[in-house]
Amino acid sequence: RGDLPADVLADLNRTITRNMLPGDVLADLNNTVTRDRLAQDVLNDLNASVTLGRLSPEVLAALGVLPSISTQPFALYDGATNTARFEVSGRGHALSYQWLKDGQPINGATAPVLEIANALLDDNATYAVRITNSLGEANSQTLTLQDAIGAPGHPLAEANATDVPRAGLVLWMDALDLNADGHADNVLLGDRISSWTDKITDKNATQAEWTKQPVKTANGVSFDGNDFLKITDLNVTAQHIFIVAKRHPASSNYHGLLAGRNDINRVMISNATNAFYSSTGNYFQNGTGGSVRVSSGPNSLTDNIAFFATLTVGANGADKGVFGDLFFGKQSNYYLDGEIHEVLFYDRLLQDAERDAVEQYLAVKWGVTLYQDAKPLAEPENGLVAYYKFEP
Repeated sequence: RGDLPADVLADLNRTITRNMLPGDVLADLNNTVTRDRLAQDVLNDLNASVTLGRLSPEVLAALGVLPSISTQPFALYDGATNTARFEVSGRGHALSYQWLKDGQPINGATAPVLEIANALLDDNATYAVRITNSLGEANSQTLTLQDAIGAPGHPLAEANATDVPRAGLVLWMDALDLNADGHADNVLLGDRISSWTDKITDKNATQAEWTKQPVKTANGVSFDGNDFLKITDLNVTAQHIFIVAKRHPASSNYHGLLAGRNDINRVMISNATNAFYSSTGNYFQNGTGGSVRVSSGPNSLTDNIAFFATLTVGANGADKGVFGDLFFGKQSNYYLDGEIHEVLFYDRLLQDAERDAVEQYLAVKWGVTLYQDAKPLAEPENGLVAYYKFEP
């Protein structure tokens, strides 16, 4: 450009407008292009069908015609019929399905759904599906029958009688074993929980109304401030209660954890004091002998942090610890916004060493940090976490 004179450069940089074009050029620009004016090769190309094979991979992907897995396979197990059902969702044009067992095709299994009769839950075979069409294939993730929703999970390690004394144990609710069969639950996170079985009495805490059912979390049963479960006609007496829970931030002043029939034997948290509440004989720990020990220490319950509390029955408590019914996540009009992980009832007061063993077991199991500083001088004992005593 440096060798060109200025007038040439100016001409090169000029914008060409219509009034600068000669008449024959303008006339040609304004002509209508008809088919008879096109060359034969252009006509042939216009008349050809646009097949998928002529499209680029980028266009095929944008059109969504390449085979792909839109929902990875999942399995459902029905214990009543001992059948398993695998399902997958695919995306693409004219898809074909082929289910695989240990990488080998299953004869006749060519639909999005695979049903297995007489399912062997201890079978370690892996299942997957291959989706194909004329453009390619896609393979799903693998899963086993043990992964099926509703199938018993892996066996749970049961606490020994030293960690959790069995003498006097009248209720044991474990959020990792909702049906109390000794196996981990295969329940999807976020699923509604309509029933939770006590490992001691085999009675169920239930909720028939879907909108009031709590949901499953990774380590607990989550209540949203309107949910609750109820065991009807439990009819046990609790002198010592252990509860592992987690409090979420709530708009109400109180979190109702547990309550008995006619709203007695209440176990409730006050948000104002960050402590367990006890104002009248309707509260489990109210009166002589009643106490609360909290893993996080006095008045230091923290939102979204798991804790455990150990409560003993007070002499003023209505019916002195008798639970005809038992509510979880509700006390009168106050509901829990949080999670319950584990609850144990004893019909006797545990010895200090027994109580400490249960607390240590729960702390390790649920990853709860113990508060070690508050220890009444009159009652020296290992593992004391916090202590409240209610006197008349």
